[in-house]
Amino acid sequence: MLRSHAAAISAGIVFAFSAALSTSGRLAAQVADNPFDVLAVRHDSGVLANFAVTHQVVWRQRIHVSGAQWLRLRFAEDSVLERDGFLTLTSGKDQNVQFFEAWSLRDYGGYSAGFNGDTVDVELWAAPSTLRSRVVIVGVDAGRPASVGVLSQCGPADDRLPSTDPRQARQWPTGCTTWLISKFAGLTAGHCTATAAQQMHFNVPPSSSSGSIVLPAPQDQYAYDTASLQRLNGGVGRDWAAFATVRNSNTGLYAGEKQGSWYELGTPVSSTTIRITGYGTDSDQRNRSQTQQTHTGPLSTWNSGATSLCYVVDTTGGNSGSPVVDERTGKAIGIHTHGGCSTNGSGCNSGTAINRTDLQAAIAAVLRSRVAGAFEVVGMGCRGSNGTPTLAGSGTPDIGRSVQLTGSMLVPNAVSVLTFGVSKTQWNSIPLPISLASAGASGCSIYSSIDASEGLVSTNGLWSRTITLPNDKTWIGAMAYFQWFTFDSAANTLGITTSNALGIEVGGLR
Repeated sequence: MLRSHAAAISAGIVFAFSAALSTSGRLAAQVADNPFDVLAVRHDSGVLANFAVTHQVVWRQRIHVSGAQWLRLRFAEDSVLERDGFLTLTSGKDQNVQFFEAWSLRDYGGYSAGFNGDTVDVELWAAPSTLRSRVVIVGVDAGRPASVGVLSQCGPADDRLPSTDPRQARQWPTGCTTWLISKFAGLTAGHCTATAAQQMHFNVPPSSSSGSIVLPAPQDQYAYDTASLQRLNGGVGRDWAAFATVRNSNTGLYAGEKQGSWYELGTPVSSTTIRITGYGTDSDQRNRSQTQQTHTGPLSTWNSGATSLCYVVDTTGGNSGSPVVDERTGKAIGIHTHGGCSTNGSGCNSGTAINRTDLQAAIAAVLRSRVAGAFEVVGMGCRGSNGTPTLAGSGTPDIGRSVQLTGSMLVPNAVSVLTFGVSKTQWNSIPLPISLASAGASGCSIYSSIDASEGLVSTNGLWSRTITLPNDKTWIGAMAYFQWFTFDSAANTLGITTSNALGIEVGGLR
C-alpha cells in the first residue's frame, strides 16, 4: 500500500537569482524566477531480494507535497538497482512516467526528472533472482508559482511570436534558455549555471493561466553532465557556459538524436538582422510565459574582434542563454545574456559573441569529451521469397552497455550468414559496395568488409542477438558493420538475398 509523505518536514529554501549581473547598472541578467523549496526527507526501502523468475515490484512509496506546482526527487548514492532492475516514477497529475536503470540514475546525478503536480509514486522493480536491490530517497524539490514580470522589450509592444525550433530548450529549474550545438552538447549563459543539477526541457507545453510553468514529459528532459560544464560569468561580453548532456533515461537517446538537429556556429558580422528565440516570461499572454517565442531586429553594435553584441530585439526574463542568430545565414553567432532595451525604445539587449577564444576552447573540449554512440543503416536489402531482409539495431551503443541486433524477413528455417566487418568503404582494397547483379542476384550488394562470419538458422524469418560492448575506453569511436546473407533458391539465379548493413559506432565518455 502506498504510503503518504508528510508535507514539508524542513524549512523551504527559496531559489532566486539577483537581477544585476552586469558591467553596467542598466543591464540585467535575464533569468526567470522559478522558486522552489528544498525539502529534506528520507525513505529507505532497505535491502530487498526477488526470488521469482520475473521482475517484481518489491517496494512502493508515494511522495506528496501539498500545493506543489512540480516535484523533483533526489536519491542517495547508496541506492542499488541490481543487474537490470529499475525504478518507475509516475506523476499523480498527468501519469507521466520516468524509468531509471542503474546507469541512468548515476548519469542524472541522483536527481529525477521534473513531474507536474504534488504527487509522485515510486516503484522499485527488482530483477529476477537478485538479493540486494535498494532505494533511498533523501530529498524533494517542490516548485512554487513562478513570476511573470516583463523586462527589456525594445519599445512599448512585446513583438515576440510563438516558435517551435526543435534545437532549443528551456533550462530548468533555473529559468533560462539553452540550445544544442551537437547531438549531446549545448550552450547557455554562464550566470544561468550557478547551481548544479540543471536540465534541458524540450517541447514544453503552454504555461498555466497564471504564468506558472508546465513541465514536458520525462522523455523530453535531459540532465546536464555537471562534470563537463565550463563557464564564465563576468558580465556583458564575458558570459557563457558550454556543457554536455547525458542520455535520456527513458529513450536512451541524446537530445540531438531525439530532436533531429542542432545549431551551426558562425562568426559575427556587422549590419545584419538578428533573431532571438527563447523562453522568456510573458505578462500579457501568461500561457506563453517561459514557452518558446521569437523576434528579429537589427544588430546595432559590434566591432570586429569584440566579444560583446548589442541588438534591438525583444527579450524578457528567461531569455538569458538564447542563441543570437544571424538571420541571413541561420548560424548562431552569440549567446544572449543581458537586457538593456526600454519601453521607450532606447538602449539595446546584449550578448556574448561566439568568437571568444575561451568559449571556443570550451566548446572544443566539450565536443571531445564523449562520442555519441549510434547506429547507421547502410544501403538496403534485396527482395527474396519472404520479403526484403532487414537488419536493425536497438539499445545503447556505448561501452559497457548492450545492443540488440534484429533480423527480419529472412527465409524461415533457412541457413543464413551474419558477417562482421570494420569498413564500409573497402574490402581487401576493393571499393564498397559490391553489386552482386553480375553474379545473378540483381539488387543485392555487399555493403561492408567481411572480416568474420557466423552461420545461423532463423526461426520464422526472425533472429535477434544481444551484444554487450566491452567497458573499455579504447573502443570509443570504433566502427563495426554487420550484414545478413540468406540462402534463398527462389529469390534469383545466385540463390541468395541480402539485408542492409548495420553500422555501430561505439560511444562513451572519454
